[in-house]
Amino acid sequence: MLYLTSNFLTFAPSLHNRSTMDSMKRFVFAFFALFMILFSKHVTAKLPTVGEVLKNIPNVDSVHLLKITDYGTDVYELWFQQPIDHQNPEFGHFPQRVIFEFRSFQDPVVVVLEGYSVFTLKLSEPARMFFANQITIEHRFFSKSRPNDSIPWSKLNIFNAAADQHAVIQSFKPYFSNKWISTGISKGGQATI
Repeated sequence: MLYLTSNFLTFAPSLHNRSTMDSMKRFVFAFFALFMILFSKHVTAKLPTVGEVLKNIPNVDSVHLLKITDYGTDVYELWFQQPIDHQNPEFGHFPQRVIFEFRSFQDPVVVVLEGYSVFTLKLSEPARMFFANQITIEHRFFSKSRPNDSIPWSKLNIFNAAADQHAVIQSFKPYFSNKWISTGISKGGQATI
């Protein structure tokens, strides 16, 4: 039977047609469930883990998981190979220590450029405020972020420190598309600007 209600034409099936519709609903549901079971493996791509991502970053010599914090971040230590002089890469390289605190690939990233060595593994105030990942970069030629031989002090300048920071940030950018904030302490603050 056909009825006209609220400017719409509706169909009210008889009892015989209802059982046919119920059978049809069961068939559609079974077909959909079977489709999901058979093709779900092909639809869900395996996402890389943070460890896999960190190990594939160019110019990283080593990656170590330092700890898993009480507030849900994994803390990694990475060693980047940086040019001693970014304008003359043939001058050689030095290892630069980077601490990475990972929350998720979808969260923002706070970059902290220390003026000297890395003093703490704790999240900075901006990283806590924005529930962000944090990258802490040890300043060139301090603590263990120095050449193995002698230190060419003439290469300790704001240009090279800013280029170090830029190289580290660009290495992480393909994996973290949310907002980024950079901050710094002492010489690190100058390099951030």
